[in-house]
Amino acid sequence: MAAIGLVLAAALSTFTCDNGLEVAVRSRPDSRTVFVQVGVRVGSRDEPAGLAGMSHLLEHLLFKEGHGEGARSNPAFSALRAAGALVNASTDFEQTEYHADLPVDQFEDGWEALVSMVTRTAFDQADVERERGGVLQEVALGKIGFEAYLAACRE
Repeated sequence: MAAIGLVLAAALSTFTCDNGLEVAVRSRPDSRTVFVQVGVRVGSRDEPAGLAGMSHLLEHLLFKEGHGEGARSNPAFSALRAAGALVNASTDFEQTEYHADLPVDQFEDGWEALVSMVTRTAFDQADVERERGGVLQEVALGKIGFEAYLAACRE
């Protein structure tokens, strides 16, 4: 067991950025990819009743791909895709996390893009309305809970 722990410890690095974001970087020696994750200590438990589901809606806003009439893409998200990254996120009770699995040789560009996506994404009311529709669609398909529905319906 101790040997396994050493191997796992060597493959996983975690640190906290100056702005408080927690980061995990996992290398996989048998793979040509690296997994990076940024965790934000905001989840559904932090939302007041009138804003239930807002963490999930914000998660959607960071993943703007620019589809649909009048939609704007998020340059950081586009940069992650261009670097060959598989990108996803999740929101739960305790935190929201954003992650990317990307080729090792694209680590620096991918890391910069992930941090930019989480910390410097801009959006306006039109973006909020568009993503609200996406959240409502997830609710209709049973993919997410009632709290997200409440946030999506809130004016």
